[in-house]
Amino acid sequence: VYSAPSPMNFLRNLKLAHKLLLSFVLILLISAVSGLYGLVQMDRVNATATDLAHQWLPAARTLQDMRYQLQRYRSQTMQHVLAKSVEEMAVYEKSMPKLWDSLLQSVEQLNKFLSTDSDKRLHADIVQTLGQYSQAHDKVLRLSREQQTAEATALLRGEALTISRSVNSKVDTLFEHIDAGAQAA
Repeated sequence: VYSAPSPMNFLRNLKLAHKLLLSFVLILLISAVSGLYGLVQMDRVNATATDLAHQWLPAARTLQDMRYQLQRYRSQTMQHVLAKSVEEMAVYEKSMPKLWDSLLQSVEQLNKFLSTDSDKRLHADIVQTLGQYSQAHDKVLRLSREQQTAEATALLRGEALTISRSVNSKVDTLFEHIDAGAQAA
């Protein structure tokens, strides 16, 4: 009766040199597959790190800068209203345009990090609301220069505060979107 050769018989019948060669080839093949898998995984890690470093973290930092710049601008405006002299007002009037320009640069810089339509709409809302804040700010400064401190304070604590909170709320919402994207990455 004929029986098919078993794999064990095949290995037993091989010469030692062939057995060593076969084991070396198998180890080499396993090493190559393992190395290739490691390279693919490292490429994925690198892509994620690059995405975080060039997209999500700068966007979050820009949002924090915007929040800070708006609060500094508001603080300078309050200091202007509280100023006791025209010279003191001039100091604040000199620094406020730089703060406002920095804020607008941050707003513009943020735009390049946004990819979804909802984030872009939110960005447009922030730009529009900042325009409203600028108008309220101009009114506050006009009243402050005219030494109408009570009226300027009321406007600063009323309309300007409401608009500022609206901007901050929109920035917070955008920050949540950015944070969610970073977490997903």
